Amino acid sequence: MAKASRERSGILILDEGQNPRSTKSRLRKVLMKVQTDIRILLSGTLFLNNFCEYFNTLCLARPKFIYEVLKELDPNDRRKGKTAEKSPHLLESQARKLFLDNITKKIDSSNGHERMQGLNMLREITNGFIDIYESASFNSVPGLQMYTLLMNTTDMQSEILLKLHKRMAECTGYPLELELLITLGSIHPWLVKTASYANKFMALDQLQQLEKCKEKDREILLLNGEQDLFERGKVIDKFEEPRGASKVLLASIKACGEGISLTSASRVIFLDSGWNPSKTKQAIARAFRPGQQKMVYAYQLLARGTLEEDKYRRTTWKEWVSSMILSEALQENTSHSQAKMIEDDILREMVEEDKSKSIHMILE
Repeated sequence: MAKASRERSGILILDEGQNPRSTKSRLRKVLMKVQTDIRILLSGTLFLNNFCEYFNTLCLARPKFIYEVLKELDPNDRRKGKTAEKSPHLLESQARKLFLDNITKKIDSSNGHERMQGLNMLREITNGFIDIYESASFNSVPGLQMYTLLMNTTDMQSEILLKLHKRMAECTGYPLELELLITLGSIHPWLVKTASYANKFMALDQLQQLEKCKEKDREILLLNGEQDLFERGKVIDKFEEPRGASKVLLASIKACGEGISLTSASRVIFLDSGWNPSKTKQAIARAFRPGQQKMVYAYQLLARGTLEEDKYRRTTWKEWVSSMILSEALQENTSHSQAKMIEDDILREMVEEDKSKSIHMILE
């Protein structure tokens, strides 16, 4: 069966085709051996992490792309008589190096002219087989406003985060556990402080009532990856009840993947920043989707001067590159600029009443 699939397939259709993008991916290696040039690769996020993976995705969608890169980017084209003698794996490696050296370096350049030159070269060799489909299903949705809040850290947070960053600098490889602790350090002290001073703003009976609501799962619901599908469905149905008492849903970003509808929510707050911007978009799309009757507001909270800020710079760069790959004009990356206007009345009121200057800056 495997041999027949490789040698006799007439067409290969890949949904979420960007997933097997790693050079070491076993799935990608198998799919590259399927002997058909008629391939359809469907993806909402064609560019994810870097240009090496993007090259791999393009080759998976169009195996001939390897030879087109060799022909286009090697002006001497010395391989004419030797191409047939070399293994496909070696040819792909050579084409990948040419792609990264001639196109990626230009796009990564700080020089605007070089950057545009690299983007034009990329479009020239990919326009023939990449099609863009813009969905019209969001025309009926009221709208989406997104804000990134760069927060100042408290003294307690600064002390904790400084120790964690020092530990991270001493580690070899990439310490995922420390990244998680930095994220928790950016959030947890505020929650403790909020709880300890809540009695200044709320009466004792109100605090007790809030605690009862939490215990009964009335006001605050939890959705995470450890729950089975049936339990997740019950949580979602409870949150989506038109006149239900549940107003807050604490959800893992991975649990809010495609296929879940949370149109009862009109405000999405991200306490953690991820490396993959597509995951954030998918989570927002649970609320900002057909059936939504309200304006949706999304907020990304970042602790200033921490790893979270670095992650934000990296992910916004990925989004900028992704948009530039399919755009005809060069656009500046404005994600690090301060927001000129805050249309969200609640956020604007919070900024005006922020006497302790917890909010350092609101980014576009």
